[in-house]
Amino acid sequence: MLLDVFYSRNDEPKINQVKDYFKAEEVKRVDSFTTDLVRTSPHMYGYLVNKKGKSFVVILDQYWKSEVSDSSKDFVLLYPGQSITSLDEETIKRIIGKSPMHLQKSDFSKKYSAEVHHNDEVSTVTVFKLKANNSENLMWINEDLQQILTYKEGKRTLQDF
Repeated sequence: MLLDVFYSRNDEPKINQVKDYFKAEEVKRVDSFTTDLVRTSPHMYGYLVNKKGKSFVVILDQYWKSEVSDSSKDFVLLYPGQSITSLDEETIKRIIGKSPMHLQKSDFSKKYSAEVHHNDEVSTVTVFKLKANNSENLMWINEDLQQILTYKEGKRTLQDF
């Protein structure tokens, strides 16, 4: 249709660029993501990366390009989950107390480390995966109620991550 010219799909980072930038053996597109851990465009994409036998998820802005060095380079690395320990329970209680989502301790399934890259700065935050239950989304949340959210395909791919 003639009007399709005005409605282009969002750009997405290319798998080859992701693979080269992270020096990975394998990269698989997961799904769309949103997160407020980085301030970029609202369209972000997640990729499951395998590098030297280890897997992690990289969440990139739609305009991310491996050769550019500006805010489009902001990204999040999400490392595989670990069991929640008794040391994490105080943090979970604070999240439950602050969150408007009526969360319960049983809603939390695993603890993750998220590396937030902003310009030349890197910070690490702990995020907790919430059990998806009947939702079509998969969500991680930190103590400041910042979230990482993926949707149907992401949920299917990362449910056991």
